[in-house]
Amino acid sequence: MLVPLFILPGAFADDFPPGAPPGYVSGDDVVFGSVTAVSTDTSAPAKVTSFTSTVTGAARTITFASAVDWALAKVGSTLIADGDTRIIVAIGASPTVTVDANITWAGATAITSLQEPIAQMKTADGTVVGYITASGLNSMEDGLYVDTDALVVKDGKVGIGTTDLDGTPATGQLTVKGTTADGSTNILVGRDSAEANVFSVDTDGNIVAGETVTLNPTTLPGVEFTDDDGADDDVSAKIYHNLTTVTTAGEIGDMFWQVMGAETAGTLGTFMSYDGSNKTLSSVGGQIKSVTAVAAATYDLLVSDYILSVTYTGTAAVTSLTLPTAQMVSGRIIHITDTGGGASGNNITIDTAGAEKISGADTQVISTDYGSLSLFATATGWFIF
Repeated sequence: MLVPLFILPGAFADDFPPGAPPGYVSGDDVVFGSVTAVSTDTSAPAKVTSFTSTVTGAARTITFASAVDWALAKVGSTLIADGDTRIIVAIGASPTVTVDANITWAGATAITSLQEPIAQMKTADGTVVGYITASGLNSMEDGLYVDTDALVVKDGKVGIGTTDLDGTPATGQLTVKGTTADGSTNILVGRDSAEANVFSVDTDGNIVAGETVTLNPTTLPGVEFTDDDGADDDVSAKIYHNLTTVTTAGEIGDMFWQVMGAETAGTLGTFMSYDGSNKTLSSVGGQIKSVTAVAAATYDLLVSDYILSVTYTGTAAVTSLTLPTAQMVSGRIIHITDTGGGASGNNITIDTAGAEKISGADTQVISTDYGSLSLFATATGWFIF
């Protein structure tokens, strides 16, 4: 196991007791367990800006034209050339180094500056496993990168994108903040293999999941909706599940939908529920269904139709309603009513588009004023009920 040693200007070996646990950097301090070694200087060393020659590069490999210039490079050094800033992550055979990202230089390029790291993290045998630059802490061993503007650890809490962990507003063990309510992504979970993002939380509070969200608390897993009326924040609606029975065939549960005032004003009440044991759906209050006005001599049933209100009253004409085969879905219900009051002189004929029957007949007719007909579909045809 690698035990990193943090070497900072002003921090001395005597400050670190033998066998000290792995440490961390906090502000100007290096902390090993309960022992803190105060660093007196964490400013970046002066930049080298005078060089004897140039560099060339391809991908992440940089070749110094001068071995003298190459000897100035260290793991964690910041190299600037041709307007690009790169961190040296490995020293190769003279005169090459490896940097943290691909470069785009064409031919020999002048070096603008080379700045040593503030500190290096080393194992007991002297192997460099990380470094601290003016922009933050990097660990080559496990991929850790810490930018001082993006992450803070304070009183056992972690803040990302913020240094405000004073408890106003309330903070948790992990607090992630954006600067404005602009909908930008705060938390993102993805996978490199498919270059896909599967879960995100943005600064407007929107949560997006690409697949399934599983709720698994100890009791009554559910989702609560909180209002913000300016006076208080309380739960105004809730959806939850309750596992009621475990049988040899498997588990059976109920589902509940609640909203404020469904039964009593100011109190959450259930307006709809599903009984898993009896396979029944119950609701409280009236229901509003779609009503489609039919004011033409012909009409084909649409997937959105539930009640057909026939108002066509053409003289000695027949209103023809067609039930397309595609709309014959098992359990589908349709109600047809002569709301125009003219069916005795202008019969309403219901027909199918294919060979399907309506209660055994090719057609059904409404021939009395204000008459009606209710139908339901099965996999084989339509039936009057």
